[in-house]
Amino acid sequence: MRVISADSHVLDRPEDVAQYAKMIDIAGWPEQMENHRVKIPSMGVFPVDSLCCAGRDMDLEHGVPQRASYDATARGKILEEEDVDAEILYPGIGMLVLGCPDRTARRTYARAYNHYIADFALKDPRLHGLGMASLTGSTAGLDEVAQCLELGLKGIILPGNPETDLHVPSMDPFWRMCAETGLIVHFHVLTGEEHLGDQRGPLAAAFYAPVQGVQNHLSTLIWGGVFDRHPDLQVVFAEAEVGWVDHWVERATRLHSYKFAMFHGGQLKREPWEYIQNNCWFTFTHLEHAVQRFTRFGYQFMWGSDYPHLDSCYPDSQFVLRQIDENAKGGNAARLYGL
Repeated sequence: MRVISADSHVLDRPEDVAQYAKMIDIAGWPEQMENHRVKIPSMGVFPVDSLCCAGRDMDLEHGVPQRASYDATARGKILEEEDVDAEILYPGIGMLVLGCPDRTARRTYARAYNHYIADFALKDPRLHGLGMASLTGSTAGLDEVAQCLELGLKGIILPGNPETDLHVPSMDPFWRMCAETGLIVHFHVLTGEEHLGDQRGPLAAAFYAPVQGVQNHLSTLIWGGVFDRHPDLQVVFAEAEVGWVDHWVERATRLHSYKFAMFHGGQLKREPWEYIQNNCWFTFTHLEHAVQRFTRFGYQFMWGSDYPHLDSCYPDSQFVLRQIDENAKGGNAARLYGL
């Protein structure tokens, strides 16, 4: 069985992505600054070292980005070191840009990034890139879906805080196109659905906000009837871990049994757990009891190293991999992405 990391990242350096942009003199384009920091106008300054410090001392400040985070050849050596056969690649800085309030910047960066990641993945057959969708403009992501398909990307990532609610009729052309073409939709934490500075209480309390954002997307797609209207649609919920999934199913099943009209509980065509089993996929990085307990329920869990990010299990991925089943190691990812 192949080992596949279903959630890894690149460090998409602004100067590298800019080579693919037709227009970069706009407010909102990331700006490289001193001490390995990136400024995203309207959002703030972010330390790049937090996006590429896997396996490093947490106290290291302003560390030089690891070459494997932006160099495909060096990345291949990391795969061999960790005994991983393939990776699904999410953006690094692009995740932050998806939350940028500047619509033009978001759209321009997404279209340039999609070309960048397609070329990056071509350098090593073990690397498989995901594109970005800004969900802006009258076409609401349709052009970006077409672009990802043309570039041969494995899927598309959506903003965590899209301009339009996910379940409204105007989004149906987007869902339909993804379902009919087999392009896999992805939601990843820290793409705009939460702002740590807006959270009340201690900063550590904000640690849970990203998971809550992903849970809201899942709830909206199911209770909003998106999977009923587009039963072939496949959606990945990445890096929110998986311990909460069974609890979500329990509450959703209870709500569905009540059939409260105010919650649209009686309008689903299937039981909530059936959507989880047929349309939804979830990634985790660290060993969780939930992975070992709930895989027997048919939940589609996929391991991802999260390399090169701060929360990565590198260089100890094998510690996790030895304790999970073949589907979570790579079988589910191979089936979903056709690897």
